[in-house]
Amino acid sequence: MSTQKPAKTKKSHKSANASQSSSVAEASSSKKQQVYDTVNIGLDVVANVAEGSDILAPLKAACKTTKSILDVMQARHR
Repeated sequence: MSTQKPAKTKKSHKSANASQSSSVAEASSSKKQQVYDTVNIGLDVVANVAEGSDILAPLKAACKTTKSILDVMQARHR
């Protein structure tokens, strides 16, 4: 009889662990999305500021390139 109780306990722990890992993965994905969105907004702001001056043209190009790379990464994770 005592051998049956741990088996049931182990099963309940497995299902609890599966649901916990699922929620952790969702939270991680959500945080990644927030970081991507924040970085995209920041890159847009810097690119728009750089657009006002010819001296900052390389900065604008770097921002747009980085933003394009992030967009591709986001598309791959969806």
